[in-house]
Amino acid sequence: MNISQSRYIELKDAGGEYCLPGQMSLINDKHRLIRHEIDGDLLGDASHQLSESFVALEKVRLIMEAMAEDGGCPVQYASGLIQEGHKPLRSKDSVLGLSDWPRPVNLWLFMRVPQ
Repeated sequence: MNISQSRYIELKDAGGEYCLPGQMSLINDKHRLIRHEIDGDLLGDASHQLSESFVALEKVRLIMEAMAEDGGCPVQYASGLIQEGHKPLRSKDSVLGLSDWPRPVNLWLFMRVPQ
């Protein structure tokens, strides 16, 4: 798993696929395209797609944070999880409990497994 995918999973765990399924699907497709471009040694294209991927991830994160602050979809999603006995993460900096998202500056960091 790479950095971008771990951000995707954080959004998914916060209800991204439930609240914004189309946006999440587009991001997932972009991740697959990046992998294919890297495998095909199209590193310039992959770098451009990576940049677009992080813009899309940040956009979805901001939308979900705003929706959660207004008591919208992510909060309703979390309420469902709580009723099922799960405890969604929360942090003082993020309504959704999302971590800080440094943007990788190159493809090597995209491919690196987070620790």
